[in-house]
Amino acid sequence: MLVDLASDAEAFAALAALVREGGTALTTLYVANADDLEARGVTAVNFQLPASAELLQRVADALASGRVVAPPVTRISLAETPAVFAAGNGGAPDGKTVIVLGQGGSK
Repeated sequence: MLVDLASDAEAFAALAALVREGGTALTTLYVANADDLEARGVTAVNFQLPASAELLQRVADALASGRVVAPPVTRISLAETPAVFAAGNGGAPDGKTVIVLGQGGSK
């Protein structure tokens, strides 16, 4: 199974080519060529969840009530990057890490 959240059509096609017959290739950017994939025996899924005021309100309510907790965000400078990731998974901060270009990071 391939779940791709970021690739354009060309990159997605290259990754989807690695999916075996009987597998599934899903994209959230709606770039899967369903005809090509299904001809190879791969289920193509172009997943899209249109934004709406109701959906955004539900997300806001879930965040406000604590049902959904945003991950911690650590900002580091480009210069700090090698040291932060040098220790492998043990050195990377929990949550999301944002590399800030052109200014110092702040943890």
